[in-house]
Amino acid sequence: MEKIVSEKEYQKKKFRDINISGSSIKACEFSDCTFRECDFSGTAFYECIFDGCRFYGTNFTTARFFNSRIPRCSFESCKLVGIDWSSLKMVIGLILDMKDCDLSYSTFQGINILDSRFIDCRIHGADFSESILKNTIFKGSDLLRTIFYHTDLSGADFRKSFNYFFDPGNNKCAGAKFSHIEALNLLKTYGIIIE
Repeated sequence: MEKIVSEKEYQKKKFRDINISGSSIKACEFSDCTFRECDFSGTAFYECIFDGCRFYGTNFTTARFFNSRIPRCSFESCKLVGIDWSSLKMVIGLILDMKDCDLSYSTFQGINILDSRFIDCRIHGADFSESILKNTIFKGSDLLRTIFYHTDLSGADFRKSFNYFFDPGNNKCAGAKFSHIEALNLLKTYGIIIE
């Protein structure tokens, strides 16, 4: 079984059941690798690159990224709770591809994550303040208590997502798509009663 050690390059490797919870990984580069059922909770990644990697059932709860990058990665059925995504190193932005993941209590403040996909995700109490979410898809996602403030939601797709609540007047919403019933919740910020 392949182990993960600092200051090493990994290409097209398959990792399964790796547990490095609470450790520090420095200067590693992962290209087109697959991770299944790994535990990276509480791990600190320093100057690491995950490029084109796929994660399945992997736990990143409260992981920290310092001067690290994750371009072109996809996540399925992963726990990504309490992560500060704004600490990632980004050249032009970050495209996230998430399916059936838990991103609760994470912060995306002030970052460019346009064209990202959050499909059937749990995103409770997250913070997207001052982020660029143009054309981002939230299909089937639960956005309970998630904050959108001065966020660019132009062209974002909220159809089939639920529990979202924000003031459209404090965000850019041109071209955003909403399901009819859930969209009525957006009027509550104006004190409008709908019966």
